Amino acid sequence: MPRILFIDDYYDDFAQGLKEKFSDSNVLFQKTPNIREINKKIEGPPKVDVVLLDVLFEYDEKGNQRSAEAIGGEVLKKIKQKHDVPVLILTTTARETDASYPQASGIIQKPKNTSDETFYNTLFTEISLLTEIQQADWDQRFGFIVGNSPKMIEAAQSIVRFAKYHPASIILVTGETGTGKEEVCRAIHKECGFNSNDGSYQVVHCGKSETRDFKINLGGFPPQPGAQRVIGVLEILEGLNWQGTLLFDEIDDLNLECQNLLNRLLQGDDFQQENNPNRVFSPGPDLRFLFTAQKNIAQLVSEGSFRKDLWRRIEVHIIGLPPLRERMEIIPQLYEFYVKEFSPGKDSYLKSELKAKLKGYHWPGNIGEFKNVIQRAIAQTSNSPLRPEDIDFTSVSSQPTGSLISRENIGITVEKIMKGELGLQEIDDMGINRVGDLMQKILKLLIEKIGPQVTQKSLAEHLKTTVDIVKQILSKNKISLVKAKKAFD
Repeated sequence: MPRILFIDDYYDDFAQGLKEKFSDSNVLFQKTPNIREINKKIEGPPKVDVVLLDVLFEYDEKGNQRSAEAIGGEVLKKIKQKHDVPVLILTTTARETDASYPQASGIIQKPKNTSDETFYNTLFTEISLLTEIQQADWDQRFGFIVGNSPKMIEAAQSIVRFAKYHPASIILVTGETGTGKEEVCRAIHKECGFNSNDGSYQVVHCGKSETRDFKINLGGFPPQPGAQRVIGVLEILEGLNWQGTLLFDEIDDLNLECQNLLNRLLQGDDFQQENNPNRVFSPGPDLRFLFTAQKNIAQLVSEGSFRKDLWRRIEVHIIGLPPLRERMEIIPQLYEFYVKEFSPGKDSYLKSELKAKLKGYHWPGNIGEFKNVIQRAIAQTSNSPLRPEDIDFTSVSSQPTGSLISRENIGITVEKIMKGELGLQEIDDMGINRVGDLMQKILKLLIEKIGPQVTQKSLAEHLKTTVDIVKQILSKNKISLVKAKKAFD
């Protein structure tokens, strides 16, 4: 339970509600804006976790009663000069905005009725969020957040906020290629309490989708003579009572007709399966919609290539990821992280010459490209630690993020799948699309490795996913297990 310091000259009004929520021992009170006394209480022991600071005071720092003054902002500045503790501003009106108190962690309006349970519940939620954020080890919690980039820490905080404390049914994640957008989406899904391997996390790849393909990806396709039935993501999520996440990847590439279909789905309209008017899907309220985009959608709206009504639906909760060139200070931590990941026995010391070379590159593929460059260097040399001449940018930067290593090492990838070291989630993280040449090669070699007894179930077990997802991937990649088994004869 967090320890709270409440700075207000009329504490008695709120004392009972606060102590019922947080217990007597966890609530401290400071009646005057005496910064020395405030500092003593914040420092403890035990240390204060959150400060609740009123805006208006009728008492000065010596306890003398005067006409009410809005000095909360001055007290906030003095607290922040010495402490990193989160501060919630309590206001008597709704006119104050975040801009009025930029150093505050949040602003809550006091209720007229101090027994208002909604107020205390809101306060409890905000304080729990701030406490968790304050104590979080982001490197451990989210593996893709390496270093102390303020923008990435802000993104991590937003993940926790939107997933646990202020659940958002629609979230947009923006950033350039390779900045880690899908990793953020998976983290949101996990923070909601879901398991990524039970089918509750579904992805629709929107990039340059034809309208019919987009509709089939969503709703599936009924069985046809001599053809395998295509299962859509909505059917999978319907089987889970809509307890899950549906990600639309690269929504900025959708054509206007697909955007219209998506907009209707978001507004609650039923979605009809392609070529089957009797099969409709009505997503429940527990389904969370996530979106990723690389381009500036507001600009696309002004150009007429993106629907304004759809943009208004998805712009409410946004998590923006910065490119690597804007956080080059994390290069040493990134380097150490990936050297240890790809070759635990190799010396992860970063020589100054190599550091200068890595920081001097513009990294158009961002974190994904950095990961590929280091992995390639480790694979092609026995030098320990790595030297500047071991790093080759030209062979990687022109390739899609994540694809080069995979294309050259399909056999290694499949061997790791067979050993249980890789699954479908890790393949996604490598930047390999679930539909395409690379995935086809992986599936065909994996089928060959499993042998004549291969089934959808055995593929699902090796890929650490569900049979329904395997069916979908096989169908979209036009791979028939029946034909594959005949080839063994």
